[in-house]
Amino acid sequence: MRFNIIISLFCSLCCVVFSAQAQVVSFRLTDAAQQPVEGAIVHLLSARDSSLFKTEISDADGRIEAILPDHTPRFLMVINALGFVEWRGTSDALSPKNTLQLTAAASDLKEVTITARKPMFEVKSDKLVFNVQNSTLATGNTALELLRKSPGVIVDQNDNIALRGKNGVRIYIDGKPSPLGNTDLAAQLQAMQASDIEAIEIIANPSARYDAAGNAGIINIRLKKNKNYGVNGTISTGLTQGRYLRNNNNVSLNYRNRQINLFGTYGNNFGKSWNFFDFYRRQNGLIFDQKTESIWDGNNHNYKAGVDWFLAKKHTLGVVVNGFNNQTVSTANTTAPVYLENAPNVPIELLLSGSTRRGNRNNLNTNLNYQWTGNERSLNVDADYGTYDLWANETVPNRYVAVNNPTEIIREVDFYSETPTNIDLYSVKMDWEQAFGKKITWSAGAKTARVRTDNTFTFLENNVPDPTRSNQFVYDEAIHALYTQTRFSAGKWEGQLGVRAENTRSEGNLRTANDIADKNVRRNYLDLFPSASAAYSAGENHRWGISYSRRIDRPVYADLNPFEYRLNELTYFKGNPFLLPQYTHTAEVSHTWKWTLNTSLSYSYVNNYFANLSDTIEERRSFLRKENFDDQRVWNLTSSYPFQINARWSGFATATASYTAYRANFAPGKTIDIQNYAVSTYAQTSYNVGRGFSVELSGSYNTPSVWGGTYRNRVFWFMDAGAQYKNDRFSVRLVVGDVFQSMRWRGVAEFGGLYAVASGGWDSRQLRLNATYNFGKTTVKDARQRKSATEDLKSRVE
Repeated sequence: MRFNIIISLFCSLCCVVFSAQAQVVSFRLTDAAQQPVEGAIVHLLSARDSSLFKTEISDADGRIEAILPDHTPRFLMVINALGFVEWRGTSDALSPKNTLQLTAAASDLKEVTITARKPMFEVKSDKLVFNVQNSTLATGNTALELLRKSPGVIVDQNDNIALRGKNGVRIYIDGKPSPLGNTDLAAQLQAMQASDIEAIEIIANPSARYDAAGNAGIINIRLKKNKNYGVNGTISTGLTQGRYLRNNNNVSLNYRNRQINLFGTYGNNFGKSWNFFDFYRRQNGLIFDQKTESIWDGNNHNYKAGVDWFLAKKHTLGVVVNGFNNQTVSTANTTAPVYLENAPNVPIELLLSGSTRRGNRNNLNTNLNYQWTGNERSLNVDADYGTYDLWANETVPNRYVAVNNPTEIIREVDFYSETPTNIDLYSVKMDWEQAFGKKITWSAGAKTARVRTDNTFTFLENNVPDPTRSNQFVYDEAIHALYTQTRFSAGKWEGQLGVRAENTRSEGNLRTANDIADKNVRRNYLDLFPSASAAYSAGENHRWGISYSRRIDRPVYADLNPFEYRLNELTYFKGNPFLLPQYTHTAEVSHTWKWTLNTSLSYSYVNNYFANLSDTIEERRSFLRKENFDDQRVWNLTSSYPFQINARWSGFATATASYTAYRANFAPGKTIDIQNYAVSTYAQTSYNVGRGFSVELSGSYNTPSVWGGTYRNRVFWFMDAGAQYKNDRFSVRLVVGDVFQSMRWRGVAEFGGLYAVASGGWDSRQLRLNATYNFGKTTVKDARQRKSATEDLKSRVE
């Protein structure tokens, strides 16, 4: 009964998204010389009871745009801007041209206490921002779980990440692309806690300024960095109860003055998680019904420390060191009966397989950065070095037992493997930006990066080394890039035009006892990646946009290694050294209504699209290998709407309707021609009860879709509910994740002579409790370097 009430409430809230009425308030702040005042913090309050409607920060033109409840003809305003006297009054003071002049303050302006709260979701012209630190429901989640719940993002059963129905998303952390393959990236995101994350930026159509990799766009995970003056910090701890109890802890410390900023964070999490994976397949007259349950036990630590020196008015030098250490043990137990297809009720044999995998992942990254800011121009230089030391071993015993007596072993074979991997990354980049008046900004940059990965795979069968299934794979890749970009504005028009050139040189060397033809693969290619966008403001209520970009996805290093990685005797993964990059053309038309309702229609064409393909070999075995398809075509219609019903009640909703088509012709009888229509929705709402208490509800519903070009998935949905108490220093949050335990996936594939049904899930229904305490100073002092202070303020709402 209570579940039915929750469903009704959730449906009602979704309806409110499209029926709530609101009005847009727009005005401009100037100084005595009629120049715009940028970075002013504006609090808009009810004239009736002084309750807060909205807090906004003025843009570079001094303009404020805010959403207020309908029928709010008069409201109160409190305006704070560095270098100006605090302004208090009503909206009646606005001039007929909707401008307001601020008065310059004396040079001994006292410190100003600023409390600004970002909305949970921000729809911007080039990205959607999920402000994690403001979400009650983010409590106790990992970064991977947050991505599962981010608008338009889908994480499949193998932890592949898709955006708007397209695979090939590039994950950035603090603005830097991750070099890890799917398995190691998923492990890193699984170890990263929501308490370490400030925001997740979803950039569906990046400009030439970004690396060209990522056909589906970029997801940038911004980690927290305190920018308040003085000494301050945060301590948090949390418990998560799923099938097992898990614990996460985090501490951050920051010191900042006019000359230096010191910061550091440390976080850890401990505990077990559970998942299951079922794989049913029919091939060559046989049926294999594999069922696996796994327990993952992790001990994870991550850290970050850095310093920024404000050397002079125009110069800033910084050093950042960050990394992680993950130690994991995972155990899996598999039961796999084998049947004749014409007698599917009586197994002819039974395979019992139990695996134990131990892993240790270490990462250390160092960044040296320099920034020079002049009059309408700036220079940024970054030098980075990163190293990953990844190690794992796995024991996989296979026992064929009597069908009627599982203790009677008929045949057995044991597999053991060790897989150490070392990755070294070097990169240097430089970005220059020059403004020509207020209408045109030109930027250009260069980047050079080199990656070297050394993978060793040692395989033993029944404790005997097998050189034919052991190898060493060394991969070197160097990418050199140049870009130029121009942003412009003219009246109601604004836009950008850019192009990026990237030269890629790579070489893969395989050392193995086998005599195969693909031991050495070299590539050298040059590509141009243009991007363009334009926006037109048709009055205050309508803004139109159009954009185009070309992008690339290069195979991850593990996918190029041709060795076999066995799940058990019947199933294994295999790399593909001849895998080609995939190229994507994306065009998009968008419309924004009253700066809130954002709608876009996009089309993407992907050439040489690559995805994991399940295929058969011999009579009994099947394998998974990444292959190039002919192409992928995707149409997307997306609508997002952040809404404010009143001063206490707000929310966000988004929906995406997509058409996806895949084509491939590998051999006679092995062709793919799949088309699919799908809808993905997400809605979130929060209500401020008062006295520091608030409640929040969110959920997502995805209709049947296609994964990897072959697997047709069923409906996938979830709902979360949470509550929070918060004051100036302390907050505590309680969340129930996946209330109905509905996050279960299932997909069906038919290819060649294989019919496969894969399904699975994890302990997604969880009770999460988290407490956070903030200490130290929370004020921003007057600074003679006004531009730097403004940038600090702007970063709190971006």
